[in-house]
Amino acid sequence: MQHSKEVIESHVKVAIDKFDPYVLLPGQDAPLNEYDGESRRIAEKLYVGISKEKVEEIIAEEFTRSFGSTFTKEDCSSPALEIYENLNK
Repeated sequence: MQHSKEVIESHVKVAIDKFDPYVLLPGQDAPLNEYDGESRRIAEKLYVGISKEKVEEIIAEEFTRSFGSTFTKEDCSSPALEIYENLNK
């Protein structure tokens, strides 16, 4: 199944906002678009058939780059699984 760029970005945004590693609570204690830049950059690197491990790696790299803290693939397992499952429906 093909997913449009907008659909992929939407799935990524939902998963990343839930992930919220800094407990900023987008839409509550932080702007609703708090992680939109990261979500967009992650979505640009995704494709149907990508492995869950590769999604973990992409998220970890993006959050490490964006926030200057080290994120491991294991740290990013939960949003990666959600994104992976949505991409490969």
